Amino acid sequence: MKYRTMIELVCEASDKDDACHVAGEYLRGTVDSGVKMKFKTRLLQTHRAFKCGIVSFAVLFCFAALLFSVIEPGKDGQVSDSKFRIPESCTVQPELKTNTVDKFRRAWETKQNEAMLEYTKN
Repeated sequence: MKYRTMIELVCEASDKDDACHVAGEYLRGTVDSGVKMKFKTRLLQTHRAFKCGIVSFAVLFCFAALLFSVIEPGKDGQVSDSKFRIPESCTVQPELKTNTVDKFRRAWETKQNEAMLEYTKN
């Protein structure tokens, strides 16, 4: 199995090169004091899944934000006037109270037909 280990070394040094030199000596085992070490080890597969998960979440969040910012709500029950709207989409849909799928379909078709007739009249 492959693992990924992140090592953090903290030491006092006069500049960047001196800090690199102290870290190298500590990892070789020649310096024992004055350096604090922290490390974290994970399975490489877990690290990659976590990294890809964050990227995927960020992409989906940006897509959702773009989608909701582009579609503007129209007036009640009317088609939106936005130039980016989805064709024949209604921003407010009437509430349907039915018990079965067949009643729902009939009620939905009735409401849809009424909305289309009203839309074509205007």
